[in-house]
Amino acid sequence: MDKFKKADSAKLFWIVILGIVLYVILDVIAQALPPHYSPISQAESDLAVGKFGLIMTVNFLNRGVLSLLFIFAFLQTLDVNKVAKLPFRNGVYLLSVWAIGALLLAIFPTDVPSTPVSWHGAIRARARTFLIMHMKAVRSLREMTRILNTDQRIRRLCLIKDSQKGYTRSVLSRFSKRVGEENLNKIIDHKVVKLLKGQHNCEVDVVLDASFIKAWSIRHPTDNQTGYSDADARVGRSGRFFALGYKLHLSIDHKTMLPLSNGFASANQNEKKHSLAILDKAKRILQRCKAKVRSVVADSQYSGSKLRDAVEKATIPYPANHMKGVEGLLRVDRKFRTYGSDEQRKEYHKRPLIEAVNSFLKTQFSMANNKVRGLKQVAFYALCSILCLVLNREAAQDIGKHEKAVSPTYFNT
Repeated sequence: MDKFKKADSAKLFWIVILGIVLYVILDVIAQALPPHYSPISQAESDLAVGKFGLIMTVNFLNRGVLSLLFIFAFLQTLDVNKVAKLPFRNGVYLLSVWAIGALLLAIFPTDVPSTPVSWHGAIRARARTFLIMHMKAVRSLREMTRILNTDQRIRRLCLIKDSQKGYTRSVLSRFSKRVGEENLNKIIDHKVVKLLKGQHNCEVDVVLDASFIKAWSIRHPTDNQTGYSDADARVGRSGRFFALGYKLHLSIDHKTMLPLSNGFASANQNEKKHSLAILDKAKRILQRCKAKVRSVVADSQYSGSKLRDAVEKATIPYPANHMKGVEGLLRVDRKFRTYGSDEQRKEYHKRPLIEAVNSFLKTQFSMANNKVRGLKQVAFYALCSILCLVLNREAAQDIGKHEKAVSPTYFNT
């Protein structure tokens, strides 16, 4: 039986060698046919697009298949010779990723300047447009469309070719409605989980807070608590005053300042109403990272038995009219002075981190520049700001400058 397996492995290895020879021949042909292709300055995937793109597409398939055949033959050889597979596990995994990547290159070709933009290239380009709009503090879609027709640097970043007109307002508006809040949240969750896995934190302190987003509307003349041109907006507290707008309910990891979960509601709804839903989503995100909630830190607006019972440890100050006469409880006065045990006060001092995150979102990533109406649209634009914050940390980690994760201007200038 082992003799037959050994013979099969030998045949597979010969097929792999022939596949490599075929790959080299097809690669030489594919690089020689396009008259303006440069193997030094252009990516190999550019060969899969255009008049002779079929040759390189077949070659990518060939590369993926022969890589998978090699893995299969290699593992079969280890079985025949009774060699342990564990020392070769990482190499096999990496080679498998390489093989799958080659197959994906055949399915998803790149976009090059001389060819029409593919559907997935168009999605990337429009997504980039919204992110650049928030990072550059562009106030509206109307202003962004003007920039896309005049600023060559922004056009290149948005993948707009020299012969192509900038995107119109209707194109960008339809894109935001089609993507929607749910899909954008999935992208943010994927990025956050990836970054948190790299931190290897088993326990996380979750900080909760709400941030006011001013509505682009005036109050209704017959109903002072609702919006006139924005029917979803309501009057709620904004700091020490009341204004028309919405609230972003957010939770973050206090160490990385990464957003764990979010929710949007009109400004008249209390924080406690959404706290359990925000905390449950944060727990699900942490479960994907094989971590758990150690404690919850929030201000007195979240003070309630339901939230305190939902976690093992809650650092939430009691309002002045709750638990009167009970000593040793954490409290905060009107001048933001804290009273309680040293441990409680130390834990509560983590709360300003989420205020810093909200400040970044408003001042650096344009969340305060709300020029849209309706809860769904406001949520989409605010989520674009949150995605910019997450991508800022990912970029800092990729270039090895972790201190720049909380420096939005480093990547924004």
